[in-house]
Amino acid sequence: MNSTYDEGWAIIHEGSTEKVFYLCLLEFFCKKYEATIKKEELNDGLEIIHVLEIKDRKYIIKTYDAGSLTNMPKTSKWFEEECAKKYLKRSLW
Repeated sequence: MNSTYDEGWAIIHEGSTEKVFYLCLLEFFCKKYEATIKKEELNDGLEIIHVLEIKDRKYIIKTYDAGSLTNMPKTSKWFEEECAKKYLKRSLW
């Protein structure tokens, strides 16, 4: 993505139940703040990027499905490589 974002949200979840919860939460934000959201799936659906636009601000929201609780400690590498280095400075996440 070549866009510039004002801020980013990284959501790391254990599995499909949490994924559904966070997607519903994003829908809620869109309705409450009259926002628009666009979705892009990567890595066979394991990594999802949403771009949320609220008025004149643009947020990148990245989610990652760790697959199991035991994989959660490994997700810090995903955050560093796929969020902080790739899109925004660490302080904007």
